Amino acid sequence: MGATGCASNVGPRTIPAARFDYNQRLAQSTDDQILLNLVRLRYRDTPFFLDVGSVLVQYQVTGRVAVTGVTSAAVATPRPTAGLEVDGEVDERPTITYQPLTGEAFARRFLTPISASTLALLAGSGWSIERVFNCCVDAVNDLVNVPAAAGPTPAIVTVDPRFHEMANLFRTLQQTGRLEIIRYADGDSVSAVRFLAVPGDTATAVPKASARLRELLSITGEHDVFYFGPSGARTNAMVRVRQRSLLGTMFFLSQTVDVPDADLKAGLVPRSVMSDGSPADWEQLTGGIFHVRVREIKPERAFVSVHYRGHWFYIDDADLESKTTFDLLTHLVSLQSVTPRGSGPIVTVPVGP
Repeated sequence: MGATGCASNVGPRTIPAARFDYNQRLAQSTDDQILLNLVRLRYRDTPFFLDVGSVLVQYQVTGRVAVTGVTSAAVATPRPTAGLEVDGEVDERPTITYQPLTGEAFARRFLTPISASTLALLAGSGWSIERVFNCCVDAVNDLVNVPAAAGPTPAIVTVDPRFHEMANLFRTLQQTGRLEIIRYADGDSVSAVRFLAVPGDTATAVPKASARLRELLSITGEHDVFYFGPSGARTNAMVRVRQRSLLGTMFFLSQTVDVPDADLKAGLVPRSVMSDGSPADWEQLTGGIFHVRVREIKPERAFVSVHYRGHWFYIDDADLESKTTFDLLTHLVSLQSVTPRGSGPIVTVPVGP
């Protein structure tokens, strides 16, 4: 009876440990998959994504109760003895469903440009607008953010330093509380982002930043509200924005993945040069927001690491800039996720005996 009572509580008692373990493993595998695909893109290998569709865990409780008795005839007065044997076990049987991202599901998540409303959601919820622009935007008006880097590593790189200056000025306004980011709805759908430069600040940095922004973006007139619209739109109060796709953002960040010298010499990884023929410094070109290191042995202090082509690629746990950008990328992957439609293959793998 006691054993039966304990068995009835097996399910609730497994929740704290099981939930934590599955949560930790799923988060780690997601990070590993993102980093692995960044490294693949650096090598111009084919990226592949596998979503965890569901995790179902079943617990089977089995037990055995036996009563034994023995009577000894070797003594003058036989004494029967009796014993009780009780044993049991709990069998955990998880079933994990994987969904490969192919076809329409892959195109909608990774090839569709990141929406202006997503940029507003990120920048308005505490993310640095400078980091969001550097990662997710190809161009703002005539200011370009190394657009060739949103694809396979280009042979020749051209850079417009005014883009990083523009993004930094927006960050200055954001940090001083003089930039209000509002999602702008056009009918039933969000189609643009409104950036409201709040007037009335007497600090010298804010008016200078606002004036320089107007100059960089070629904005005329006394407008305090600017609408970030699609690349074809342009008025005095409208700024053209060309967003990257999620795959374009990953290509851009993959340029900062370090690779072994032997792979460079063997031609396994493409090289880039600036328009003047000097080697491209991708860490500088990306604004110093991301860096993936490489070494032959497994790193002892890594935020995330993967083993690929005989080497370990990792983000150092003390590299806060790279960790923040990687966190932003994981948020983008989640925000761009859609419910797959179509007939993509589903692989259900039971784990355990």
